Parts: sequence; C-alpha cells; structure tokens
Amino acid sequence: MKRRSTAGSAEQRRKPGYEGVSRDPRWDDFDAFCADMGPSYFDGAVLGRIGDRGDYTAENCRWQTRAESSREMQESSARIHQLPDGRYAVDVAGSNGISHKVWWDRVHKHGWTIEDAVTVPIGSRNRRSGLTDSDDSAIRARYAAGGISQRALASEYGVNQATVARIINRKDT
Repeated sequence: MKRRSTAGSAEQRRKPGYEGVSRDPRWDDFDAFCADMGPSYFDGAVLGRIGDRGDYTAENCRWQTRAESSREMQESSARIHQLPDGRYAVDVAGSNGISHKVWWDRVHKHGWTIEDAVTVPIGSRNRRSGLTDSDDSAIRARYAAGGISQRALASEYGVNQATVARIINRKDT
C-alpha cells in the first residue's frame, strides 16, 4: 500500500490517464491502520481497494483473497480500454467468451485493434498468432520475392520469426 500510494515515478506521471493513489495520512501510524482495518482481517488476506480505484481509506478498502484481488486488478486495467461505442473491452470480451489474457495478448502482443480483439471469436482466424489466410499468402509471396527477411516479416506482422518460418514452410502450428 505504501509503495502504491506514493506519487509515482516521473515516467508514470507522464503516462496518459495516470492518477496518483494516496492513503489516509492517519495510516502512517500502524495502530490507526489496525484500528480501521484490523477487525475485518482474515488469514491470507490482501488489502484491496473497492473496484481497484480510489485512495487507500477505510471507506474504500477491504480485505480480499488473492484471487479476488487479481480479478479486480484485471478488470480495472481492462476498463481503460473502451470501444468507440462506449462499452468496455472487458465486458464485450466476457460476453463473447474471450478471456482477459486472450484479448490482452491480441492487442499488446499481436497488434490487433481492441474492437477485433474482443469481438473476433477464438479460432476464427488462423491459429498462428491471429494471422489470416490472406496474411499467410502475403508472407509467402513477399519472402519468395526476396529482399525481406523472416525477422522483418515477423516484426511487421507482430509475430515471432519461428511463426513466419512455419508459414513459409507450410507447417501447421
């Protein structure tokens, strides 16, 4: 809590949407913290903020299991991703049966748009990191024409070099 409730690094403060998190100054005294939060503590609990938002105060904190805390953090970070129609990516993904990890990887590892990542059904694209059959054909043609490396193609398509090699050699992944 103390680490998370400091002003943050200069790099963090420059990020769009950065909001510092503070704590009740009374909680600098451990006895005051215990008076507020101690009675509801249970073995193995972690301190969490309701909805993983707001400051660390008695009104906004509760003891949670690690699983509850993890889920709340995932939902909170996912809520910053909003679709053009105002819906949150995490909600749309859930209603489409797409897990947080799958859509997050689609966006951050494979360069999908948020909208595609939460709406394109799993398995409807090629199994190779979200590439389409058209992408496969283009990769093969460009590599066969020469002048571009597998590594450069991998970077351009947001996959690793081994995936490009399997596509070129027509091996299923």
